[in-house]
Amino acid sequence: MTSPSAEGTPSAEQDVGEVLRNAGRRSEPPEEVLRSVRASVESQWREVVSRRTRRRRIGLSLAAAIVLAAVGLWSARPWLVGPGQRMADVQIALGSVQARAGWLGSWQPVGPRSALRVGEELATAADGRVALGLADGVSVRLDHDTRIRLLDAGRISVDHGALYVDSGSPAPAARASLLIVTPAGEVRHLGTQYEARIVGSEVQIAVREGKVELDTSTGAAHRAVAGEQMTITSAGSVVRSAVSTYDGRWQWVSAAAPPFNIDGRPVADFLTWAARELGRDLVYADAPTEAEAARVRLNGSIAGLSPEEALAAVLPTTPLRTEMSSGHLVVSLTSLIQ
Repeated sequence: MTSPSAEGTPSAEQDVGEVLRNAGRRSEPPEEVLRSVRASVESQWREVVSRRTRRRRIGLSLAAAIVLAAVGLWSARPWLVGPGQRMADVQIALGSVQARAGWLGSWQPVGPRSALRVGEELATAADGRVALGLADGVSVRLDHDTRIRLLDAGRISVDHGALYVDSGSPAPAARASLLIVTPAGEVRHLGTQYEARIVGSEVQIAVREGKVELDTSTGAAHRAVAGEQMTITSAGSVVRSAVSTYDGRWQWVSAAAPPFNIDGRPVADFLTWAARELGRDLVYADAPTEAEAARVRLNGSIAGLSPEEALAAVLPTTPLRTEMSSGHLVVSLTSLIQ
């Protein structure tokens, strides 16, 4: 059986072309049909793009939320997982004073010699006051109805009430490592005694000795010196006023003063302590009086006594006497004032 020659056999392309020629020109669909088809296709395309955009936005939002949650958990880890390193010791506790180890912890009473750690909260009731000793010798005291959080080794946040800081040195020193965080900003001290008190929506910072610096959340910095009070309003404005370093507003500070060990110490050390606790400058009547204060040593204890009560109890056992004169604690020999 012979196959047909290549020349006599029509190709597939020739067949298709013949069919199309015989079919003639296609009729165009009506214009309204074309518009409907185009609109339908465009609508489908826009929906696909919209779904992709929404998925992309959701993905970015979820990623941002995960990052923020991670940062929040990292910042809040001391209150979630419990306390960290030891930060302070309770030196004196008056009335009801409680602490808890993080948000998940329960409030527990604390007393003298209790240890407090980073991440803990401390609160005093209406009858409570407490004095804390930090590792660097700084004394921190809380008035009635006060709550603080130990944020880290160098920061304490006061949520409400009043907190008092005594750096332990009347001489200005290097920038202090302890920061007190308030609603108005962060406060640092420079060889200082000062009080930070929250009153409603305002923050009052009263300086008894030395200087303080306030760094606000807006980046502004304010400084106050001894005898000055800064009141920071809710609007962020600062109102300055004079404050006495020895009037009745400081009585709670003296009541919460940590114990001072006088046993074997010279009278001069005791007088220096008492003068600072009372917010007064220590003045000796003359050189012999100052020499006597350095020579005479004390015995016993003043535990449980306020600075005023301690002066009244201790000085009669020495050849020295004291008088309050304005902002001074004047010391003289007994023979000179008789």
